[in-house]
Amino acid sequence: EKTVMKNIMEFYKEKKEELKAWLFEEKKCGQRFSITVDEWSDVNFRRFMNITLHSAKRSPIVLGLSVIEGSCDSGATIALVKEKLKEFGIEMDKDIVGSSHDGAAVMVKYGNNISPLAQLCYNHGVHLAVLDVFYKKVGYQTLNDAESDDENFQDNNNSEDSDDYDVDRNDEIASAFAFDGNLNFEDDTP
Repeated sequence: EKTVMKNIMEFYKEKKEELKAWLFEEKKCGQRFSITVDEWSDVNFRRFMNITLHSAKRSPIVLGLSVIEGSCDSGATIALVKEKLKEFGIEMDKDIVGSSHDGAAVMVKYGNNISPLAQLCYNHGVHLAVLDVFYKKVGYQTLNDAESDDENFQDNNNSEDSDDYDVDRNDEIASAFAFDGNLNFEDDTP
């Protein structure tokens, strides 16, 4: 094993043990936690499940990625989450009060089958709504199509309330909604 990789793994193991000790002490004091669960795929289409632990006393703790092999129904998702939590001495049914996840069908079923409260992620919902508003083309027509469909287009569309569909402008607007995890709008200035 290479020296750099060995050092990284030793550092990881040390920090993991420190975190486990902190979690043990928090549990002794009656502290309970919530989690965020999300599936992720890399550029080679390998799938992973990420579990982030949330506590009232510190910033979110990424517990790490679990490899998803083959299909992953809600039962397999629950097993992956429980296995990752167990690595840190956390029991889903006893120590977790809530789980947040996206609205994929498998995740909705996961949420219906766990004992902690399940909450669909508002960020995912807002993201999907923004995509729907700015990029969904069903039902929209171009100006040329509308003119050919309606002889009186000019007479009926002289108001300032025109809803012309401008993809480039909508891309600019959608970019304005991009933000980082602290809800600070992105800015390239230092």
